[in-house]
Amino acid sequence: MDVAPPGRHLHSVQLIGPLLFARDAQGRLKAGIGTLFPRHQVLVTEDRMHFIQRGLFRAWLQRQARPPDQPVPTDRHLDWECGESVDLIFTEDGLVLIRPDLDRLDLAFEADSQLQEDWKVPEYHVRFLFADNPRVRQALRERGELWRLATPAVDREAWARTIRQSRTAIHEAPIYYYNPHTGTRWVTCEAFQGLAALNDAVLARQLDEIALHSATRNRHRHPEIAFFGADALKFGAPSFFGPAFASLAPEALRARYTELARQFHEATEPLLRRDDPELAAWRDALLATLSGGDQDHAHDESPFGWSSDVLLKTRWLPGGRIEGGEFLLAQVLETPLESATDPALRALHDPLARGFTANLIREYGNLEYLNLGRIEPRGPAPTGRRGRRGVYLAEIKVRGEKDPRVLFLRVQRWGIRERLEELDEHGLPKDIVRAMLDTDEYTDYTLDRRLGCLQFGMRLPPRVTMRRVSEPYAGSRAEFRGRLFPVVYFERDYLPGIPTNQISPRKLGTLATPSPSPGCSAKPPPRT
Repeated sequence: MDVAPPGRHLHSVQLIGPLLFARDAQGRLKAGIGTLFPRHQVLVTEDRMHFIQRGLFRAWLQRQARPPDQPVPTDRHLDWECGESVDLIFTEDGLVLIRPDLDRLDLAFEADSQLQEDWKVPEYHVRFLFADNPRVRQALRERGELWRLATPAVDREAWARTIRQSRTAIHEAPIYYYNPHTGTRWVTCEAFQGLAALNDAVLARQLDEIALHSATRNRHRHPEIAFFGADALKFGAPSFFGPAFASLAPEALRARYTELARQFHEATEPLLRRDDPELAAWRDALLATLSGGDQDHAHDESPFGWSSDVLLKTRWLPGGRIEGGEFLLAQVLETPLESATDPALRALHDPLARGFTANLIREYGNLEYLNLGRIEPRGPAPTGRRGRRGVYLAEIKVRGEKDPRVLFLRVQRWGIRERLEELDEHGLPKDIVRAMLDTDEYTDYTLDRRLGCLQFGMRLPPRVTMRRVSEPYAGSRAEFRGRLFPVVYFERDYLPGIPTNQISPRKLGTLATPSPSPGCSAKPPPRT
């Protein structure tokens, strides 16, 4: 066989290009992408295109000294070596996105390990793309690391950050929006119209860059450059066929550019012609374009019957993974929040996550994996609503069981923390004993309320278990600040469907009104 067999790393750690997250004089990343070659422990950050980075690695490999009895590597061998690589994308906020090869997920996980060990990138700064792909999601699920999936933006602030950080260049101006899933750079109609302000030489280079790379596909079979919002039958790479723009006289260059700009404008949907993040149609279409992956491998099914709304609102939290029967806690849970200065670390921190994880391990014992997620509320809390809104999901796989279990964890609305913020009947802050007694009383009320509902014949989950975790107090009472207090929560099996508080009043009215029998007129029920 004319390829080298897999084996140990052949060389020490090697960087070709600028350091990770190094910035230029304008504060922009010098390297927006990288290609890692795990077998050789080589990371290439030079240039802004992955196929050029693989070419640089190929040249580096050819320059390496070889024993006298080792033959010169053939083109087939070099092609194989270049294929043993992992595409990386570096974001402005310090994340490394791994774009896994769906046929070689082992390479992606080896790259993840090397990024942490060799390049000192924290675990919580590395994310995996293709969150909608079942193979990628299952691989991370079995590692207890669903929290490391790069998920789409779900709020206005995240939308703006995604659009801003996706702006990129190749060798000329940063006029493109980069899709990290496909590797395609999208040029918008307005950005293309704006090229008119460039001088002739720069305009010619920019147009030649677009012409070259719009006709080129990357190793994932996606175009390197595409045209946002344009009808591909009316405008695309063939529109740029012809002599090189750099060879044209200034008048001919301008005339040809003007004609291309007209064609692009006419081929683009009217609402997508102007770059405006405040315009919902443009913003939503661009975000969908930038977050779209390989649809051949995506699917629309929700795992375990989860509703799509629940999945979109679930923020997966770090827990840990099980190796050789031992549970290894994630780095995030080993760092107290008060000592965490990294915004990425603080965003992943949840004061209850470690307690939930410990309880699940103690309760179920021999686990294969565990994933914990927090259901994020959409929008502000209802006016006048007080108390806690903590809702979590836990997905666990017990060794020997065929399917994983999905558990629903709801934190008790009124606990010690909330009671300490209240005043007693004399208008004084409650003491700790009163707060604890009121909390226990509310727990009994919650369980009695469930019993009453069961006796009324309501269909409720057959099993609900009360449990406790500890949480450091961070309320307004300085004398209790930092003390650990128990937090009560209730655990039950997850039931898919629409939560009752999200059913529209109109639908509830339809369900409450009995259907009239044939030949009878419907009468409203008597008032009671």
